[in-house]
Amino acid sequence: MIRKPKIKFSFLRLLGLVIIATALMTNLGPAKADEITDAINSNQTINNKKKEILLLQSQIADQKLKIKQLQSQAKTLKDQANLLDAEMTDTQQEMNLAQVQLDQVNSDIADVTKQIADTQTKLDAQVLMFKDNINESYIMSQTSFFDVIAETQSMSDMVKRLEYNQIVDDQNQEILTSIQTLKQTLLDQKTALEDKKKNVEQLQADIQQKEFQLQFQKNTKQSMLAETQGLENKYQSLLQDNLQAEQSDQAQINATMDKIAADIRAKQEAARQAQIAAGKTPSTSVTPSRKGYIWPTKGTITMRFWQSYPDWMINAYPFLKIGNNRYHTGIDIANSIGTPILAPKSGTVVNIQHYGKYSYGNMAMIDHGDGAVTVYGHMSEISVSMGQHVAQGQQIGLMGCSGFCTGPHLHFEIREVTASSYTLVDPMLYLP
Repeated sequence: MIRKPKIKFSFLRLLGLVIIATALMTNLGPAKADEITDAINSNQTINNKKKEILLLQSQIADQKLKIKQLQSQAKTLKDQANLLDAEMTDTQQEMNLAQVQLDQVNSDIADVTKQIADTQTKLDAQVLMFKDNINESYIMSQTSFFDVIAETQSMSDMVKRLEYNQIVDDQNQEILTSIQTLKQTLLDQKTALEDKKKNVEQLQADIQQKEFQLQFQKNTKQSMLAETQGLENKYQSLLQDNLQAEQSDQAQINATMDKIAADIRAKQEAARQAQIAAGKTPSTSVTPSRKGYIWPTKGTITMRFWQSYPDWMINAYPFLKIGNNRYHTGIDIANSIGTPILAPKSGTVVNIQHYGKYSYGNMAMIDHGDGAVTVYGHMSEISVSMGQHVAQGQQIGLMGCSGFCTGPHLHFEIREVTASSYTLVDPMLYLP
């Protein structure tokens, strides 16, 4: 049964080629030996490039991890810088408030200073009045009691004059006390305001120191952030260089593999043409065999049932070394693309698939109701649908080269089925 393999260029394949080369170089001509040497060199190139890619991928993984760590560190620094910005904004508001307080204190000091000046003016006026009263009191003090009696015209006048002198003395004392109290009050207010001013100025100095510290911390964070972003850019550059190197190595691997694949296809086509030249052409008769089958198409048999694939193909496709994969499960009938493919016997279409390039390609299966199911691979076009009943000789598709194919042909396979399994049989046992 055809499996869906993958081409794998590995150390095991290289080792196999070396063993084959050692066995064949002594028996083959120089040209063949050169071909084997070229194949070994190609595989060595591929393996070396794969090792380089593995190293680059390890470096890329480390660089991606470092970039992720740096990005996380940068985010932390940005968050811290943002917090410092917010704290600086709050500090600036504190400074603004302190400035408002200082402006108010200065305004209050100016008001008190003006009040002190006004009070001083009043004090000066009161002092003049006080001096006048003092002078008058002095004059009164120089007048004897008998002089007062002599100068007064009556007892009543004398009493009034004595009372007046006492009132003047009392007023002088009150004025002096009032002026002193007012002046002291103003001086106390000015002293309190000066103290308040010092406190506000100290608050401003503290806030300015806090602003300086915050700005220093912010500058430090920004410097660390710039350094971190610089490292990130450096690793990003290294990462891009390694990614490009990986792509370059992979491109070289792909180019080498494409060349190997092209060489394999050329050898396959040469082998196919050689098989066609030595092969058998199916009968063009429409007379059924004893089992009731006719040939499904016209062409030349290029590969028979259970025939082993050539060694060079097995070495090129390691999956052919697994189990019985080296043996062909049907017969190949080669012809040009578009050659009609016919139902060899009436039956029902039970399966239609479109496999990839390492399998049957476009494939159909017909159950003929006699315990046999026929398989048709590599078609370029399928002309029937699932569940459709087909008559013997009815066209079911066109020959092509889809799937795992080296040239246009029909892969024709017959399976004898039971309820739970099937057995591959030689299609020639069913054909005329």
